[in-house]
Amino acid sequence: MTKDAGNQEADQSLHSLFIEVVALRNHKDSERTMGGNWFSFSNKDYYAVKEIFESEKLFRLLVASVCPGIYGMELVKAGILLSLFGGTWDENETIPRRPDINILVVGDPGLGKSQLLKIVVDVAPRGVYVCGTGSTTAGLTVTLVREGDEFSLEAGALVMADKGICCIDEFDKMQGQHSALLEAMEQQSVSIAKAGVFRTIPARTTVLAAANPVAGHYDNSKTVTENIRINAPLLSRFDLVFILQDRPDKKLDRNIVEHITGFRRASGSSVAQETNRASGITASSEESLFERLKFQRGESVDLIPHQLMRKYIAYAKQYVRPKISTEAATIIKEYYLDLRKHHRHLDSTPVTTRQLESLVRLTEARAKAELREIATVEDARDVLEIFDFSMKGVYDNDNEVTLGFTQDILNQSARSDLTPSASRSLSRNMAKRLAAVLERKAESLQKNIFAVDEIKEFALSVGIESGLERLINVLNNDGFLIKKAPRVYQFVCTN
Repeated sequence: MTKDAGNQEADQSLHSLFIEVVALRNHKDSERTMGGNWFSFSNKDYYAVKEIFESEKLFRLLVASVCPGIYGMELVKAGILLSLFGGTWDENETIPRRPDINILVVGDPGLGKSQLLKIVVDVAPRGVYVCGTGSTTAGLTVTLVREGDEFSLEAGALVMADKGICCIDEFDKMQGQHSALLEAMEQQSVSIAKAGVFRTIPARTTVLAAANPVAGHYDNSKTVTENIRINAPLLSRFDLVFILQDRPDKKLDRNIVEHITGFRRASGSSVAQETNRASGITASSEESLFERLKFQRGESVDLIPHQLMRKYIAYAKQYVRPKISTEAATIIKEYYLDLRKHHRHLDSTPVTTRQLESLVRLTEARAKAELREIATVEDARDVLEIFDFSMKGVYDNDNEVTLGFTQDILNQSARSDLTPSASRSLSRNMAKRLAAVLERKAESLQKNIFAVDEIKEFALSVGIESGLERLINVLNNDGFLIKKAPRVYQFVCTN
C-alpha cells in the first residue's frame, strides 16, 4: 500500500508490508530439533532402529560408533554417549529435575577434544557448536536488539540448542562468560531484564565443554579450578568432569599409531584394530565396563552411521522413559553415602545432592541407550564406574598417571642428578630422603594422606629444616606427592 507523502517529493512514499498467511508451522518441527513429537519416523527408520536394538553388545557398539577415529578414551566416550540420551523428564514431580547431563573434558592439547565435539554435534538430533575464542555472553544466552522504536530478542547458542546439545570448545578462553552459564545449566532457562523488557526463555540444553589447561599442560599440583580457572559453582553443575593427560607411553603410542594408520586405510565400515592394553583379560560376567568396551586386536564391527545414530537417539529420547529399579536405587544410595563420608573432611569440591542427581540421570540414560524401561543393577554399576573415573580426575588428580617407583629414585646414581646448578642437585638429594621417610611413615601409620604440617615434622626428623615447599614441589612433579586439597597431599608408592 502506498500513501502520498504530502509536501515531500512525489517519489517519496510510505510502504506498509502485509503478509497473507496460508498456514503456520513451528520452526522447531525439523529433523534437527528436540521438542515434543518433533521427529518423524518412516517405516524404514523403524526397521533401522529395530536392527540396531537387536545388535550384539549394543552399548559397546554405540560407544564405538561415536568417534571411531580417536583411540581409547572408552569411558569418556561412554559418558558423552549417555549425555546424548539424557535422563528421564518427569513433569509430575513437584520440582522437575533437569534430564540433561553436562560434561566437561579437560586435557592437554592434541588429544582430540575438538574432534569429539564436532562429531557429537553431527550425531545429536539437535546440536550447536561454538568456540570460546569468538563467543560473547550475548552470543551464548540472549541479547536485546533495538529495531527502530521497537526491541526484539535474538537467541544465543544455548537458546538455539533448546532440548538439544551445545558443544563449547576452548572453554578456558571464556572466563568472562562463565557466569552467564550458571542459570542455563541448572535452571534450564535464560533470563533477561533490559530496557523495560523482562523475559525468561527456555534453555533446556545439554552442555558439553572442552578446555585446555591454562599452563598448556595439566598440572597435578593444582586443582581443576586452578588449571582452567573455573569457579566452584559452575564446576558443580557438570555431571562428569574428565581429566585427560598426554603422558609418554611406548605401548600406548604404538597402539595409537596402528589405530590411526589402520583407520585411514579402512573403508570406514569397521573399527580399526585396537589392542587391549589390559593384558590377560578374558571374557567374564565380572568384567568392568572399561574391559567390556575394549576391542581385541583384529576384532572388527560394523559401525552405525551417524545418520542412523541420530535417528536411534531421537527415537530413544521420544519414546523411552526409564525408571530406576529398587535394587539399582539401593546401590546408588550406598555409593552416595559412602562418597559423602569419605570426602566430608577434604577441603575440595564438595559432594552434594547434585552428584546424587547426576547418578540418577546417568543410570536412566544407560537404560535408555538400550531402549529399556527399567534401569537395572548392571546399569547402575556401569554408571558408577564412569563416575569413579570422573571423580578420580577431579579429586585425586591421578587420572591415568604412570607414577615412578620410590626405590628407583632412591637407587639412582648421584651422577644422574648432576646439573649445572648445585642447589638443584642438593634439592634432589633431599627430596630422596624425604620420599624415603614418607614411605616408612605410610607403612607404619597405615595411611598415605598427610598434611603439610605432618610432612614438616617428618622432614625435621631426618634433618631437613628449610626449603620444604620446594621439596614438596619436586616430589609432586615426580608424581610421588599428589595434591588432594589445599595443604594436603597423598603419598604414592607403587613398588
